[in-house]
Amino acid sequence: MNSKNQEAFTLLEVIIVMVILGFIAGLALPRLENIYSSFQLSMQRSEVLRCIADLGYQAWTAQQELTLTQFPQSAETDSPQAAGANSLTSKNLPFPTGWSVVADVPIHYQRNGICSGGKISIAFDNIANEYYLTPPFCIPE
Repeated sequence: MNSKNQEAFTLLEVIIVMVILGFIAGLALPRLENIYSSFQLSMQRSEVLRCIADLGYQAWTAQQELTLTQFPQSAETDSPQAAGANSLTSKNLPFPTGWSVVADVPIHYQRNGICSGGKISIAFDNIANEYYLTPPFCIPE
């Protein structure tokens, strides 16, 4: 008979490794979920900022003046007479659901794409970030 030394893991060693891996996975998975939702929130904020940065171009291509005061419109300014003919709609600002923008003073976009500048507050779930729109192009900073 030919006897060879075979090296292998015992069942107990394999079970211990599996328990350790399960424990590590149990600690890591909740953090991965937080990282994913943080990434998703960051991507949505970037989309909102891109929409705002695009307003000057929209005013220029449509050859119409736009005014950013609050989006979405509040209940008292929801009527076309109160909002004005150049108010913004969801066509101008296709925001992800739940986001809102409020300008300290109305920000006017002229027909040539130049804007007056100002400070805006972007909010989601009661968390607000403030950005400055510097004329003439009003890219959020």
